[in-house]
Amino acid sequence: MINKNDRKMKHGLSKTAFYKTWGNIKARCFYEKDKKYKYYGGRGIIVCDRWMDFLNFRDDMYECYLKHKSLHKTTTIERVDPNDNYCPENCCWITREEQMKTSLPEGTNMKRINILITNEQHKRLLELSKKTEISLSEQIRYAITEYLKRLKK
Repeated sequence: MINKNDRKMKHGLSKTAFYKTWGNIKARCFYEKDKKYKYYGGRGIIVCDRWMDFLNFRDDMYECYLKHKSLHKTTTIERVDPNDNYCPENCCWITREEQMKTSLPEGTNMKRINILITNEQHKRLLELSKKTEISLSEQIRYAITEYLKRLKK
């Protein structure tokens, strides 16, 4: 018989900001009483199946989280496309300051912006991502941010 305690894998991260981030993204997507639910789960944003298991979230995001945290005072998870889900392809780490600067202007249509990143551009960003070790999500977020800056001028 399997002991209940044997089923619980120890990862040593349960009291960290990284673990809290994972808990927070799940709460805002699935817990209707969460104060941010209406902006996430209420709009259909979910956490991908893979990330429902903390160990998978850790495997996908912890290394880049540590790199980002070592370089910056604040580190927060960001969805590249705010209309898409929490998943490895759509998330990266940025500072709170960057997050505030890159908040989309009222009325910005992300679907329109997404079309601007063509398949060819996506392929080039993916190649660049492999060469520079900067995640695809971060590259795309940067491209969108630069585009929005040009729009404001």
